[in-house]
Amino acid sequence: MLKDKVIVIPDSFKGTMSSVRVCEVIKKALTDAIPDLEVLTIPIADGGEGTVAVFRSLFGGSVEIAKVQNSVKREVTTNYTILPDKTAVIEMSSVAGLPGMGNELNVYDASTYGVGELVVDALDKGVRKLMIGLGGSSTNDGGAGAAAAMGVRFIDKNGLEIIPVGRTLQDICSIDMSQVHPAVFQSSISLICDVDNLLLGPEGAAAVFGPQKGADEAGVLYLENGLRVFAEVIKKDLGIDVTDLRGGGAAGGMGAGFFGLFKAKIHQGIDFLLNEVRFDDQLEKTSLVITGEGRLDSQSYQGKVISGIAKRTAKKNVPLLAVVGDADNDKRKDHDYGITSVVSINRIAAPYKVLKARSEQDLYDTVYNIFNLIHILNKA
Repeated sequence: MLKDKVIVIPDSFKGTMSSVRVCEVIKKALTDAIPDLEVLTIPIADGGEGTVAVFRSLFGGSVEIAKVQNSVKREVTTNYTILPDKTAVIEMSSVAGLPGMGNELNVYDASTYGVGELVVDALDKGVRKLMIGLGGSSTNDGGAGAAAAMGVRFIDKNGLEIIPVGRTLQDICSIDMSQVHPAVFQSSISLICDVDNLLLGPEGAAAVFGPQKGADEAGVLYLENGLRVFAEVIKKDLGIDVTDLRGGGAAGGMGAGFFGLFKAKIHQGIDFLLNEVRFDDQLEKTSLVITGEGRLDSQSYQGKVISGIAKRTAKKNVPLLAVVGDADNDKRKDHDYGITSVVSINRIAAPYKVLKARSEQDLYDTVYNIFNLIHILNKA
């Protein structure tokens, strides 16, 4: 019996429903099934798609519109938010994400320059505290493109200034910080990432994420070398070693690049957000937590939303139900990580396009059927 409140705290169902919308659908299903049930909704993200919308939903804030370059150097109109406390929240995937690449997927030439343009836009509006979500990138430039937009000059062997991309990181010979936007060093930059990979090596940015972004085996080695050269020049010119940094490999090495260039702080996305919403306190007098995402698989256990929530619910002995689109999960791992039960909303065998069109109704029906049954059994 659900004596106390139910917390609904899902990630987005990527490409289908935002976390805000998932919360709305699940809450309606719960209260339709059990009208007097207390439901607390907390939309959540881990630094990837939907991070800006989550912060805006939770804390309020303005919608700031900006025209910047996307990762293939085309002008796009995007937005970020400035919270009531004057913190800017920027989602790098909005301009340098995989979805924006479409058929032009080219990790060798993809640039984070537009992310830096968003940072400058925020600084010019008086912001001095920035949070940048690093999930879902299409790039492997170490954040050098964004840094160039912020005024960092990268010099090659001929003394010429370049704006590095994955293909040309290895051409960097020196770094000149003298023309960086003056507000950068008066500001704090927090990087919210959903992985803790190092910059280099078999678990590094190029080796793990390069193939997802279109790199073949030879390309991975090429990109790895570029990131290595970048790290070496940062150490030579700025005296900072970025190779042992957890999260340094996030967003094609942007974690390491921004740490070395701007002393940015790296935060594990889900833990950072859960602390922001005081999730541990919210778990008091809670009967059940419901989370979810579009696909539950092996990556879900590696610092993603569901695993982060599961660690905390397990400590408080609060049952956790994961409602997901596709479930390619290991039941033994579910219990080891603190997930009580997993339910897929997919009700028919059909192509993704069909399932996407009916996803909201399938989510509602799945949750309603479960809790309507619970309600009937409680009354029996």
